[in-house]
Amino acid sequence: MTDPTDAPDTDSLGEKPLSDEPPEGLKAVKNAADLALTEVLEALREVAREKTGGRLTFSEIRFQFEAFIDEPNDDMMSAYENAWRACTETAQEAVWQKERKLPLERLVVSRFEHLFPPRGTAARQGEHLSRRIIGPFMFALQQLLGPDLHDEYEVKCRELVEDLRQTHGESFRWDMVTDHPEADNVTNDVLVHASQHFGDLERRRHWMVDLIDGNMAATNDAVEQPWRFEDREFHMLMNGLFGDLPQQLADPEVMNAWKQRYDEASLVGMVALLEKLAQ
Repeated sequence: MTDPTDAPDTDSLGEKPLSDEPPEGLKAVKNAADLALTEVLEALREVAREKTGGRLTFSEIRFQFEAFIDEPNDDMMSAYENAWRACTETAQEAVWQKERKLPLERLVVSRFEHLFPPRGTAARQGEHLSRRIIGPFMFALQQLLGPDLHDEYEVKCRELVEDLRQTHGESFRWDMVTDHPEADNVTNDVLVHASQHFGDLERRRHWMVDLIDGNMAATNDAVEQPWRFEDREFHMLMNGLFGDLPQQLADPEVMNAWKQRYDEASLVGMVALLEKLAQ
């Protein structure tokens, strides 16, 4: 029987787990708490120095604590803000780490992840897509595919990941998945099936804009708070998703391969959507 302690030090996708180092949010909270204690003690020392014998009554100590709480100085306010920002980023990173372990999601999102701002940077309207769209976008995709088909593709992705992990062991990397031809096949299968629901592009656009914009997670980043998923962002997302497929399908050899993989009606629907997006 295999000893569980002999298992590779990797997560379910074969990647290294998060570091044992405390998260930045926790460290920032501790720093703020340490600073608070230091500031209060220093204030108490100053008051004690001014008293004969240096003794403080309980009322005097309580007064200093209450004054510190009611009117924190600039250093403390800065520490509080840094702690809040670090905690928010830690929480967002934890959510992202959890989400990105879903292989189908990772493959699909990889088609438009270049539209996200650099990690730790706020999305700006008209320039980026926000990472906050991932959850509602994947929900929309599941609605388009239906739960059975969505689960079928998820299983295919997991099987591909597991096969590669078994083959490469500890040297496994996620780019081995994205570079694998079957990953492209599965992602294209998803897009072809989803494209069949875009016959009325305007109606589908309104549906996706309402669904995604209305279900994004809130953010405490003041720069990103005004960001909305609107018509322009819909087209950014769709063009990112389908990328260079129009150019690929212009190649007769690629088109022949697609004709062997997909039925004629599905291809017609896919090409029709690509033409609408190009207008």
